[in-house]
Amino acid sequence: MTFKILIQKAEVSLKRIPKSLRFPIILLIPIVILCALGINISSIGTFSEAIDGNAGSNRIFGQNRWIRSDEYLATAPILLSQDENGNPKVNEDIGTGIDLGIQANVPTKSIFSLFKPPVWMFIISDSPDVGFAFYWWIQIYILIIGTYFFILELTKKNYPLAIIGSLIFFFTPFVQWWTSFILIGYASMIGFCLLRILKASKKLEIVIMATLFYFFSIAFALILYPPFQIVLIWSCVFVVLGYLFNNFKDISHSLLLKFKIINISIAFFLILITLFLFVLDQQNTVEIMTHTVYPGVRSYLGGGLSITQLFNGFYNILLQSDFNGVPLGQRNQSEASSFFLYSPAIIIFYLIAFLKNIKNLKKPDYILIFLSLWIILLSLFSLIPFPEWFGKYTFLSMVPPFRTIIGIGFTSYVLTFYFLSSKKIPLSENIILPIFISLCVGIMTYLMGITFYNGNAEFFSKPEILSPIIKIVLISAFSFASTYLLLRKHKLLFISSLLIFSVASTIFVNPLYKGIGSIDETDFAKTINKYISSPEKKWVVYGDHRFAQYLLANGQSVLNGIHYYPLFDMWEVIDPEKKYIEIYNRYAHIHFSDTENSKDLIELIYADQINVNIDPCDNKLRELNVELFLLTEKTDYTCLIYRESVNTYLRGDLYIYERK
Repeated sequence: MTFKILIQKAEVSLKRIPKSLRFPIILLIPIVILCALGINISSIGTFSEAIDGNAGSNRIFGQNRWIRSDEYLATAPILLSQDENGNPKVNEDIGTGIDLGIQANVPTKSIFSLFKPPVWMFIISDSPDVGFAFYWWIQIYILIIGTYFFILELTKKNYPLAIIGSLIFFFTPFVQWWTSFILIGYASMIGFCLLRILKASKKLEIVIMATLFYFFSIAFALILYPPFQIVLIWSCVFVVLGYLFNNFKDISHSLLLKFKIINISIAFFLILITLFLFVLDQQNTVEIMTHTVYPGVRSYLGGGLSITQLFNGFYNILLQSDFNGVPLGQRNQSEASSFFLYSPAIIIFYLIAFLKNIKNLKKPDYILIFLSLWIILLSLFSLIPFPEWFGKYTFLSMVPPFRTIIGIGFTSYVLTFYFLSSKKIPLSENIILPIFISLCVGIMTYLMGITFYNGNAEFFSKPEILSPIIKIVLISAFSFASTYLLLRKHKLLFISSLLIFSVASTIFVNPLYKGIGSIDETDFAKTINKYISSPEKKWVVYGDHRFAQYLLANGQSVLNGIHYYPLFDMWEVIDPEKKYIEIYNRYAHIHFSDTENSKDLIELIYADQINVNIDPCDNKLRELNVELFLLTEKTDYTCLIYRESVNTYLRGDLYIYERK
């Protein structure tokens, strides 16, 4: 009886909440629980696999993705090192000290951390488990509620479409493989806030939305990854432009038009001031990073992305097995991941319908037109070169063609959900055209599958219960059926089937871990943590630099590892004549080795990896305060004392030395 009363009270309380806020509030419940339990989706268990040969006892579900080294090898160790050191702006444990104020979503004692929601719990909480869990789940929460509000606004309060659509965004292969939650979430919130300001009829709502627009714009800008940011912000611009054209009369005659313009202007002014202060605060780091050899300032004309990589989303379900590999011509699972692109079918359908009914149409749908044009333009840019002036004035010169997928996919999804809700589309009862277009989509999907099979038959190996041809036929059949449901506007059937397929395509992509035991609970960690390091007593790791990052994650001070920008004070000691400046003037994974026969002190391994060939007893290392060594071989050194060894599954025994 008591339980029944509680349920009734909960229902009454829920009804008092505005309908649009109910889903975000309900979603908070599992998010809070997952954070409190310290559950995360990081692949930091790769450290356990490298050290102990297993995924770690704290794994709950799934498998680690070694391809996600930017997450578990670069970001996670810095987050944990910051937490261990009290979140300083300059972390002295990395090299000779690196300024992390410019890094996206890294906690620092800076006013700008207010605009980085993922780091808040690292600053507030004393628990690294909770901080690390919150880092992940708040990004997912922002993605889901951001796309939910954006779709809700575009579809005129279609709640099932907005809720399921936001979940489809979350379970999209590209989003899961890249864990690109936060940028899409921020971009969606920016678009939502602008639409609400244009629609608002109350001054308080305008002020609130302008404030949120300011906050999410700064948060979006501070991610500092132009290849994704530029294409996403253009997508939002075209949505807002389409809405302005569709509703120009109502907007221009609004009694609050002047108040709206003032609030938007104030928000933009504050955005510019805040970003100016940020650049001023980080001007030295910005100066260094913009003058690096890699990544430096690069310019692109477009072209080079294969059409199969752009439209392979339906086959991304097979990426979940590492055994399958990737289709021929695609580098890895992350690079091969995409979206489920229905935009070509929608654009062709709308174009034919528009031309056949142009005399009967009172007014075109500008949101559909602008989004379609942007998708076509961005797709062409990804496939073929454009004039230099085009990239310069659109800022697409800063976007590698293979990074346009997030913009094409995001816009395609927005177009898809808007199309489903739009009442301006003619020929909705015409069955021949939807069947024909859907059949073309199914055939193209089938031919793509055959191409993938001929290029790499192993891509269709798992699961073995189905033969490759059956997999191709089933995937092609789904693309045909779902496209037909979309064009016929069977909303619930379409979004439900797409959500199921999305979940099936991504459920095994990321693991679930409880806590960070893979970092601090291994025998390796217990051994190295017996040695107290500091900026005056640093480690250097020879051989596999991932162990340098592992030491950093355990709160140790390490000379090498991953440096986000060149630490010239360190390199001036190693290379006083600056002979190798073109090699180390870059973002770099830094390896150390002791190769007597090597001719070069510093070698370029890959664009983002360099190797330093130097004797452990070289006085340069003493000058850099290196006192602790993790070496790949047990050798007698005149300057070092052997302490003990640690065993690793991946590299065998490693040997700890200390300077005499």
